[in-house]
Amino acid sequence: MLEGLETVPWADLQHAYGPATDVPDLLRELLDPDPGVRSNTLRTLYSNVFHQGTRFPAAPYVVPFLIEMCASLSVPDRGDLLRYWGSLITGYFNVRERPCWGDGERVYMCGQIQEAIADDDDWEWYSAALHAIYRESLKGHALLCDLLADQDSAVRAGAAWVLACLPTNAEASVPRLEAQLSDESSEWVRAAIAFALGELGATAPLRRILAADSSAVPRCMAACQLARIDPTDDLIEPLLYFVSQPIEWYDQVPGAGGKSTGDAAFSISLLPPEVQRQAVPAICDRLDQARSFDTMPLVQALFSAAFPRRNEPVSELTDLQRQVLTRMVNTEEL
Repeated sequence: MLEGLETVPWADLQHAYGPATDVPDLLRELLDPDPGVRSNTLRTLYSNVFHQGTRFPAAPYVVPFLIEMCASLSVPDRGDLLRYWGSLITGYFNVRERPCWGDGERVYMCGQIQEAIADDDDWEWYSAALHAIYRESLKGHALLCDLLADQDSAVRAGAAWVLACLPTNAEASVPRLEAQLSDESSEWVRAAIAFALGELGATAPLRRILAADSSAVPRCMAACQLARIDPTDDLIEPLLYFVSQPIEWYDQVPGAGGKSTGDAAFSISLLPPEVQRQAVPAICDRLDQARSFDTMPLVQALFSAAFPRRNEPVSELTDLQRQVLTRMVNTEEL
């Protein structure tokens, strides 16, 4: 296991704090029998090779070793390793945040192709790292499909998450995700699969999840993903329900942007403007109960509903705008 670590020129590769000479030992420590050591090590890798969303030149060289470890049943915490692998591909990525990734030719940020920045050394190494991470990750696609049937539910959810991070393989991934969905007993894994299906553009299975799944967890995720890829008026009813009915532990699902109420409110802001306005009373009621950063997606949804984008300044408030601003001013947490 990890015999190839010494063949990588780590001293010539950079992470956030300089030469990546500490990375080989960190990767070995992911196999330590002490859970505390493994947890601290992964936290370190989230701060150096991956630093606040930036992927450094050492990151592509980590991916093959993650694939090797995830393929071994004897390796602990494979679900956590899969989550880290996906983060290397896309950066911060969930219902509310679009990925930053490279497909080998183009770099995508916030759902848009990012134009190359001429004569910019930082852009050159950063885009090269993103492309290399993606190419190395594609080599693990077959493994990820096999891991969808792993005995460990965290591994199954993690595999779905990484497949969501590889959209160029959607044609091969979607049938495997759908097949696992029909047999999957864990509501949390079904929710992770729903996130992946949404990122890979599979509308039909998401509609089936929303209509028939017995658990609110995958239904909420399906509704949120449909609001992004197929925003129809009929989604307002389930999304309003999920704004008003928090789902415990939903935020642990790979792809969740935070609490279920926040993801649902954010997703309402993706619906047609006239439909968004129907949600204002329910979102205002939820705002009274939200705390700290949980208020942010609710405020975003309220502004989206009451203040459509326009080029000219607002000279007079509508009744709806006045209602929204009044509720916000009177919300103590804000």
